[in-house]
Amino acid sequence: MKRIFALILSFLMLLSAHPGHATGFTASQMKDMSVFLSNFTELGHTDFERTDIINTKNPGMMVEFGIWHNYLNNRNAVRQCYQCQWGDMTVDASYIQRTLKRYFDYDLKRFPEVEQAGYPYHFDGRRYHFSLIDKTGPSLYARVTQARQSEDGNVTMSGYLYKSGNSQAAVGKFKALARPHLWNRKKTWTIIHIHSSTD
Repeated sequence: MKRIFALILSFLMLLSAHPGHATGFTASQMKDMSVFLSNFTELGHTDFERTDIINTKNPGMMVEFGIWHNYLNNRNAVRQCYQCQWGDMTVDASYIQRTLKRYFDYDLKRFPEVEQAGYPYHFDGRRYHFSLIDKTGPSLYARVTQARQSEDGNVTMSGYLYKSGNSQAAVGKFKALARPHLWNRKKTWTIIHIHSSTD
């Protein structure tokens, strides 16, 4: 009996030493993961690799991500631009820089001029200009239902996608991979990829 008790105790100690490997994450942590992934899916990025967005040869996508992320989640970063020929809204380029560091752990050194590459975002030397009519369509959000950390530290997250206002109605499934990241002294993640299928 003592031997069985000792084995059970050893097993419980092993679980507590590696909570991410054996028992997954808490409901609160998975809620934070859901918010993290929704920052991508709400912009239509439901199936991509990190390199699809962080691409120095085609920087328009990362500028676009930074612009619309701030428009949806950081309205203090966005300003109206009256009688501007390049669009009715602007966002300071430094906010895009911070966004890319936060979600991709990418250091944007120089602000690219992406208008010439086919993206409708003009850079005036300090701010990017954009128009609200450039982004339309319903947003999808992510609900993480399972998460597990591998030996290399990366976290696999899986769950379902849903439309705003109906979080219980799944419209698709996803599986994502992210890396632990420290941002402003807060533990979070940076994305590696998301792959999804919609119903």
